Amino acid sequence: MSNDNYLKCSCKECGNHIEFPVTSAGTVVTCPHCGQWTELKPDELPQATPANRNGLLPAILLGCIGVAMAIGAFWFVRNRIHVVPQTPITPIKVAAAPTNPPPTNPAPIKPAPGEKRQKSLEDLKIGPVQLEKAKVGSLVYAVGVVTNASEFQRFGVQIKLDLFGKNGKNLGTATDYKDIIEPNHEWQFHALILDPRTTSAKVSSLTEQ
Repeated sequence: MSNDNYLKCSCKECGNHIEFPVTSAGTVVTCPHCGQWTELKPDELPQATPANRNGLLPAILLGCIGVAMAIGAFWFVRNRIHVVPQTPITPIKVAAAPTNPPPTNPAPIKPAPGEKRQKSLEDLKIGPVQLEKAKVGSLVYAVGVVTNASEFQRFGVQIKLDLFGKNGKNLGTATDYKDIIEPNHEWQFHALILDPRTTSAKVSSLTEQ
């Protein structure tokens, strides 16, 4: 049997040592040496057994590990929390409007050498308009010349004129029509005027089918 659960004391009568179980401490028994009554009172407190020491060491190690983990977590969180520096905002430069903006209606682009021009009403040039009385009868016409200044045939050309009296009052319209105008040729139009009060005429439109 192990001595870990036993204590020792001295007999108060004879002074000899008595060994007894821990559970019997404080009881009164007869001394096995002198036969006198004596109290089982241990001479010294029991020391920690190896089993107790073995159990204490892991507890200490676990405590140290817990403290180390807590310190490590504190420094990890402290290093993760940082102030994000603000990025300076670069001002955007707005380009100033040009001093001389391009014209709203730029001049037509001339075709490159060898490139064929497109048909345009601007190639139909209208000359001055005059009133002319017919050689026979009393009819009056608004006459003038339309020139086809292009290399295209022009089909279904119609001219329309506004008619005016002496006081500038609008008296109506007069029209004339030409089915074909050959390239670089002229058309002399004769628009019949029905109102005898007409003193002048002005071209209002020129269209082509």
